[in-house]
This record gives sequence, structure tokens and C-alpha cells, in this order.
Amino acid sequence: MTFTASNHVAKTNPTDAASERETTRIPEPSLADGGLALLVFTASLVYLWPFRGYTNVNADEGIVLAGAQRVLLGQVPYRDFFSFYTPGSYYLVALLFRLFGSSILVGRGRMSWSGRHDGRGT
Repeated sequence: MTFTASNHVAKTNPTDAASERETTRIPEPSLADGGLALLVFTASLVYLWPFRGYTNVNADEGIVLAGAQRVLLGQVPYRDFFSFYTPGSYYLVALLFRLFGSSILVGRGRMSWSGRHDGRGT
């Protein structure tokens, strides 16, 4: 298969296409593969289920940590940077950064504490 530089249209040679079909092999799904995937999923679910109430996992923790660092540097949310998060989260983490140092462990500690004390913890 060759490509022209002027218009990016592929020019195919019938013998090239036939040889590509012969060499390209897509494996057939098997019952063993599906069973293994189901087993791994079930084992993971059973193992992790008891921990569901112990964390307030925030997949975008980096947004809050970076915003808190910017607040520490004197920037103001919505004036100097924008996010869809409320400014209280930035100021709370910035305060913790000021007290305990600027570290991801401080942010994770705050998430761990709020996960235990937001009414969902057992």
C-alpha cells in the first residue's frame, strides 16, 4: 500500500491487499478467556468491596492539589485560574499545605479524613 503526499489518498495494489488478508489474524474469543476475565473481575470485586466505605476517592485530586498550590502562591480562583470546583476545596487544602507542607500526602490525608467523617464511614 502506498500513500501519495499530495492528497493522502491510498492507492492499493490488489496483490498487496490479498497478502495483508492472509497475514492478518484476529484470534477467536474463547470460553476460557471469558471465564478468566470473569474470575479476575469477581475476585477483585470481592477483595475490594469491604474497603468501599473507607475512602472518598477523588479521581481529579490533582486539580485540587494544583489549585491549592496556586492559592498558596497568591492566585485567586476564577480570577487567575478557572475550575468547575468550588473555591473552598482549594482554600482548605492550601491551609493544610501551609500547616503541614506542600505534599500529595497532605492531600491524601485530607481525603482519607473526609472519607471517614462525611457520614458514609462505618
